[in-house]
Amino acid sequence: MKFVADNTSIPVLKIYCSFVQKNRAYIVMERIKGDVLPFAWKGLEQSEGKLLIKLRALESPGTGVQSFPGGSLRDSRMPGLLPGFGPFETIQEFHHGLRAGLSLSDYPDRPHEKDWLDVEEMIIQHEGLYPSPVFTQGDLHPFNISERGDKVALLNRFLEPFLTEFKMEKTLHKFWGEI
Repeated sequence: MKFVADNTSIPVLKIYCSFVQKNRAYIVMERIKGDVLPFAWKGLEQSEGKLLIKLRALESPGTGVQSFPGGSLRDSRMPGLLPGFGPFETIQEFHHGLRAGLSLSDYPDRPHEKDWLDVEEMIIQHEGLYPSPVFTQGDLHPFNISERGDKVALLNRFLEPFLTEFKMEKTLHKFWGEI
């Protein structure tokens, strides 16, 4: 959050303290009473609605996929990879990790199988070129964003990582409204 405050004009909630108890990290921060994003979205002014664009505009320190301090990633949608996975030096290495090391050369006899063309297309796309990773929040979801007047708050459960943009995430944004 300090990084966001130091490198953008996005207002950040005040942090009172942080601590670890029973192997869980906690952050005690300022609370704002307001509406969660799905209920407030239509009432937001255009400048407030560009909060996420400002986050995405932060410069990536390189081509790696990693948590903000350069450590491993967490993704609750992938429980088999807990407690964390990575960091990865390249986006291609990240995709290879998501595929659990699956490579086309490992299965030379599969091209005739029904679903293999889809797998092959995915792997070829994964091994292609990508733009630099973007700054995002590990649990960014409309219900983790609150708005009250001139304040917009990101409710932060995970450290912000630099991640590659996913088609799936772009599709989800269509249902949340264009950002």
